[in-house]
Amino acid sequence: MAAHDIAPGVPAALERFVLPEKLGFGAVNAPVMFSAEWRDGQWQRGTLLPYGPIEVWPGSRALQYAELIFEGLKAYKVGQPRPNLFRAADNCRRMERSAKRLSMPLVPETLFFQGIEAVTRACAPFIPGRSGHSLYLRPFLYGTESGYMLRNSNSFRFMVIANPVESYATGAPTVAIERSEVRAARGGIGAAKAAANYAASLRASSAALERGHTVALWLDAAEHRYIQELSGMNFFAVIGGELHTPELDDAILPGITRDSLLTLARHLGYVVHERAI
Repeated sequence: MAAHDIAPGVPAALERFVLPEKLGFGAVNAPVMFSAEWRDGQWQRGTLLPYGPIEVWPGSRALQYAELIFEGLKAYKVGQPRPNLFRAADNCRRMERSAKRLSMPLVPETLFFQGIEAVTRACAPFIPGRSGHSLYLRPFLYGTESGYMLRNSNSFRFMVIANPVESYATGAPTVAIERSEVRAARGGIGAAKAAANYAASLRASSAALERGHTVALWLDAAEHRYIQELSGMNFFAVIGGELHTPELDDAILPGITRDSLLTLARHLGYVVHERAI
């Protein structure tokens, strides 16, 4: 795919940006973003833009029918001058699976990496180098066509935004078990990183925070008995010195951190169980 364009306002946006001392997670927006449109059955040339508001039709299917998928990955610059991406190819493949599940056009690997590398390269001077800090990258794809017919859009937009961040969570979390509501069921879209999945978890997640907990824990839809995952992460337990995690089904998101932990645990000689818990 041809090289992307750079909008005239990008240099000024980068020059104006000052990295604050306190970052939080998602609270500080990087000064640039990447955008590419899909129309007439093909992807158009991408553009690096200053970060800012975007235009969207009020009747777009992204707003009306949650026709939106996304990914989350990080670029690190701890102890080194150049940023490194962590398992970005796996994020690309998972986004492809999510797009297939929602019948959306696939973002080619070349375009996916063009977007995340353009943003990472532009933001390299602002990537924090302290341990636990990084540049969080959020690639997302959404339907832009306006209309209420229950079908996929004929036009889409792929974007990459970013945030210099601290750790998502620190310390031991407290968990609120959700025993009545359901986030995802087998046969649904639980294994896709779709906006609708997270929307379904917001009420229980907010209730957990109000009760002083860190996160909600979801159970299976059929029996409300077996652990699925937490609202924003997969679940692990150490039992008798062995590592246990729920086996994947199409109601659980196949986390890349999950796979990394399992790979490392097996490499280090730990006994690993993927099973119903």
